[in-house]
Amino acid sequence: MFVFPIVVHTVDEASPEIPTGTKPVVKKEPRIVGGKPASMEQFPYQVLIYIYTHEGKHLCGGTIIGEQYVLTAAHCMFGITADKVEVLAGHINRSLSKENWIRLSVSEIYVHEDYLMDKVYNDVAVLKLHERLSLDGKRAASLKLRDTEVSSDVRCTVSGWGTTKEGGSVSSILQYIDVPIVDRHTCSGQQKRPLYDGEICAGYSSGGKDACQGDSGGPLVCDGYLTGVVSWGEGCARQNKPGVYANVAWYKEWIEKRTVSLNTEGPPSTISVVPDNPNPDEPDKTKTETETDKESNGAINGFTNGIVVLSFITILTYLID
Repeated sequence: MFVFPIVVHTVDEASPEIPTGTKPVVKKEPRIVGGKPASMEQFPYQVLIYIYTHEGKHLCGGTIIGEQYVLTAAHCMFGITADKVEVLAGHINRSLSKENWIRLSVSEIYVHEDYLMDKVYNDVAVLKLHERLSLDGKRAASLKLRDTEVSSDVRCTVSGWGTTKEGGSVSSILQYIDVPIVDRHTCSGQQKRPLYDGEICAGYSSGGKDACQGDSGGPLVCDGYLTGVVSWGEGCARQNKPGVYANVAWYKEWIEKRTVSLNTEGPPSTISVVPDNPNPDEPDKTKTETETDKESNGAINGFTNGIVVLSFITILTYLID
């Protein structure tokens, strides 16, 4: 089973040591599979997150949920300090220089205190930004948190810069796909472990469309509300293996307690989402942007070459070396 930690990219840094008893298994994994290129006006709430360790620069996704807050996956931030994280907003092209983006530093990282790394459970984290974002709705916008359970078969949108197939490389342009919510009982029976409270599934029984390596922490949006956080999956876009997401409605109270004056009431966002019908070492400051942006397999928090088996779950990560 691949934990979607699909949103992790590594660029050049070191990752915390693997906890005693875990055994890494080397293997690659991909990004948004079966998707289409996005436009900025469709996804102003999406951010690109770089996590720096001595092994390189890791990539994850995240969602703006307020002027000063971003929601992402706990597996992207576990064991990471705020000074090792950079948030980029306001663009969809990862290959452009950072001057084209809104660059944001992080002051605080709130990883769910009951996050279980071996099971990838309670996989949510909140980032507090040093600066407040100007939410103009064009280059930056926030999404409201869903506070009710989403029904099966509702079509939702997931987006990210992850790989487009298992074993592939990450995308330069933000990709998105439309996927239906899968009944919990059905999904639980298709996974290598039963679903826990706080998890939902989305995907097609036929496979072909899914989030993947490098998409971790990114948004699953249903009816204009932030409904899920890309968490894990068994491979990418496989038949009868829907992706698993942290259920935002389940964690809404936890999220709100870690944010200040976060407006989550009122109607859903009017943003147009177009469906398809352990402290790491300091980064190496001497490396150039070109050197650190080379894409390769890597690791974060001990997840080497894209995948690590924690108990019976495989986590997908991506390193931009």
